[in-house]
Amino acid sequence: MGKAVTEALVEYAAPKPGMHVLDLASGTGEPAISIAMRVGAQGRVTALDLSADLLEIAKERAQERGLDNFLTQQADAHALPFDDNSFDLATSRFGVMFFRDPGLALLELQRVLRAGARACFLAWGPFDQPYWRSMMGVVHGHVGGPLLQPGGPDPFRFAQPGNLSAMLQSAGFRAVHEETKTVPWTWPAARVSPPSAW
Repeated sequence: MGKAVTEALVEYAAPKPGMHVLDLASGTGEPAISIAMRVGAQGRVTALDLSADLLEIAKERAQERGLDNFLTQQADAHALPFDDNSFDLATSRFGVMFFRDPGLALLELQRVLRAGARACFLAWGPFDQPYWRSMMGVVHGHVGGPLLQPGGPDPFRFAQPGNLSAMLQSAGFRAVHEETKTVPWTWPAARVSPPSAW
């Protein structure tokens, strides 16, 4: 489903051969796997996530592609288990808006990035768009109640242009660039055969 989204983030991040890359909230391995294919044997990609189960899937997917430069690390983005100045590039596909304390996580990320390194994030846009209206909107219409719990996580916290940029600048990132893109997110259709009479 998220292939076009992953490709957009990888193109924007522009990983180069030999880079050491950290992918935060990597889940089942994207964009870390795609990036590992680009940085080559001299590079290294570390997929980090809180879930050991998801990371196991990511590891298996990387092994299926013969990637020896792909590592997994179960850890919290708010307390990264890496030395200062360890990475040339950081990415996160739909992870930053779920961080408990994005400001703290970004400060930690700043610590482990080398001078001149880039950090590239992809966050959800506003709720009012076809994807959410057709999926979450239908579910919410049947279930009712508040769409988001008061005081709870807000996955749309960076939907407003400039919000993520301001948070990055507060964490010490410079030359921050933000843009809004519309990319396809296609649900694979299930084929259902009509019942047969015998």
